[in-house]
Amino acid sequence: MSGGQKQRIQLARAVYDDADIYLLNDPFSVVDAHTAATLFHDCVMTSLEKKTVVLVTHQVEFLSSVDRILVVSTYWLAFAIEIPDIRNGTLIGVYALISTLSAVFFCLRSLVTTHLGLRASKSLFSSFTNAIFKAPKSFFDSTLVGRILTRALSDLSILDFDIPFSILFVLGPLIELVVTIIIMASVTWQVLIVAILALIASKYVQDYYLATARELIRINGTTKAPMMNYASKTSLGVVTISAFKRTQTFFSNYIKLVDRDVVAFFHTNGVLEWLVIRIETLQNFTLFTIAFLLVLLPKGTIAPGLVGLSLSYALSLTGTHVFMVRWHCNLANYIVSVERIKQFMHIPPEPAAIVEARSRRARGPKGER
Repeated sequence: MSGGQKQRIQLARAVYDDADIYLLNDPFSVVDAHTAATLFHDCVMTSLEKKTVVLVTHQVEFLSSVDRILVVSTYWLAFAIEIPDIRNGTLIGVYALISTLSAVFFCLRSLVTTHLGLRASKSLFSSFTNAIFKAPKSFFDSTLVGRILTRALSDLSILDFDIPFSILFVLGPLIELVVTIIIMASVTWQVLIVAILALIASKYVQDYYLATARELIRINGTTKAPMMNYASKTSLGVVTISAFKRTQTFFSNYIKLVDRDVVAFFHTNGVLEWLVIRIETLQNFTLFTIAFLLVLLPKGTIAPGLVGLSLSYALSLTGTHVFMVRWHCNLANYIVSVERIKQFMHIPPEPAAIVEARSRRARGPKGER
């Protein structure tokens, strides 16, 4: 018998066996196209209509009549699911609900942070202005005007805007970082050990950085005061300076003060980049460890989809951690401005103009002088 005849006999024996499930490995490969079409329609689609048939074939003309199509090329099939019948309106509604809830959450988070920041700013501003207005004359004789202006302008501006937004930019990435580590640990628990060690090392590096950065912020605050004081004094005598043609001299002196302030600002940003490089190195080591562990695992231990999920989250780990650390350090540096404002809040006030006990003694027992 020819190959086509043997194939048809085997197919007929399988049909007469009356099984529930049929596995057909390309039964139409050795017959012509007309015979293959007849066998498919009369046998598979008619005689086996109420049976489960798994048909392996390369003839695409039969695909329009099947219930499900699985395309496999040099791979093994992990699992197959049947897509539920969900309308597009339902999917759009779910995405719209998630987007609405996210927008509401972000709005509430921003409102709460802004409200709390505004309350703190108003309280410190009121205490600061009261302390300045009630300060004795000796305070203004010994304190530069630029130093007071620095507290009233730069430090209060940081308190109003930078600190509330820094809190937002720290909490969001912190939650994202924790969720990312949990997802990666659910795929390979060994990652949790490496991630914890990397976080401990980054905390040590961060503390080492903050000890230097805070002092640089304080130095930067002291370099602003002479610059603003010089500008204030110069503006009062600008007519005299122009009359004696000393404008270029005063301008050169002011540029020197600006350069001194910029040097401190440059070093502040330089040490921040020093920290970022080390945080990126630690997180890249974590990413390398994750990829290395996934490669070493035996084949079939973890589903390929979970491996892709873990790696996709691991790629965003470095950026998220660096963003969080950067803003956390900025927040810690901004607290120096709060300390500088509180220094002026504790200025001993000037004695009261009228002392009640002395005024009573001056009037006498019956109000007579």
